[in-house]
Amino acid sequence: MDKQERINIQIGIREPILRPSVTAEARTIILNPFSGRPLLSVFTVHAMDMKEAYAEKVRSILTRKEPAIRDLFDLFHAVRKIKLDLDDPDFLIMVRKKLDVPGNTPLDISLEYRRKLNRQLESLLRPVLRPADFDSFNIDEDFELIGGVVEAVSG
Repeated sequence: MDKQERINIQIGIREPILRPSVTAEARTIILNPFSGRPLLSVFTVHAMDMKEAYAEKVRSILTRKEPAIRDLFDLFHAVRKIKLDLDDPDFLIMVRKKLDVPGNTPLDISLEYRRKLNRQLESLLRPVLRPADFDSFNIDEDFELIGGVVEAVSG
């Protein structure tokens, strides 16, 4: 039996986009097993500006009714790998605007929220990461960083 995997695509329509979309070339990592070449040619995509996408990720981390460890990992992977600056004033303004959209749940970085994230490490995060990426993830350090963002946008 073939193993099937799903890709979730989220589309939100309740809030405005703050920055113009970007256009870029994309390519697949899937290779033709016979030729070794990419299965698809390079194609053009229109996407949300990267900083705005991460501002949205912060909103998601802080207001999701049920926390998702993947959101925290994604954000801090970006901090480490692409040097996303969580202290950048422009970034923090976008986070504030995202949090101000009506309908968000109250910010939650409580101890219980953290415990829920910890319970997801082995079951939901380890299976989808390379071992080195999982091993480099330090939930305690990363949770402190998100606390700093909360402090910056709440003040």
